[in-house]
Amino acid sequence: MVSAEQGDLQWVMPNYLLVKTLNNSQIEIATRVGDLFKYSISESETGIISGTSEDNKQPDPQIILKEAVRYKEGNIYFEKLASFIFESTKGHQPVCIDYLEKRPFMMFSYYIYEQEKMTEHLLIVSGKMEHILHEKLSDRREGIGQSTMLLKGSTLVYLKNNNEFSSLTLP
Repeated sequence: MVSAEQGDLQWVMPNYLLVKTLNNSQIEIATRVGDLFKYSISESETGIISGTSEDNKQPDPQIILKEAVRYKEGNIYFEKLASFIFESTKGHQPVCIDYLEKRPFMMFSYYIYEQEKMTEHLLIVSGKMEHILHEKLSDRREGIGQSTMLLKGSTLVYLKNNNEFSSLTLP
């Protein structure tokens, strides 16, 4: 704390930060305890902690972006998802599947071998098993990409042709 009148250092409280001024004699401070913040009330003249702030309740984390879950051979759900894609596409045998769900939609970004190279496809299916979208996203890839699709609210964002962002707003 620095004096407003003289500009002198009055006191120091290591590992705490100022959150806000509550009134002429009290401030709210915070320190990190694990992954959370602990909020306290301190006397502004002395730095003595005089109580715990009511703001100690941590806000619920808000999900901003939802990432797909990746399934590969060996995962207990891979075979079920691969079988579903095989039947839905009449023959595509996926080697890797990224899956997202926003009811009533199921979204699959999957890779198949074509002529000894990887090809990525996007399949979106409704709850009534209707194809909403099925398209090739990239062709003749050397390998499998990371984070192939993201969901922000009702908007699906995905990469097409390795250099083109595309989006689709789901109803």
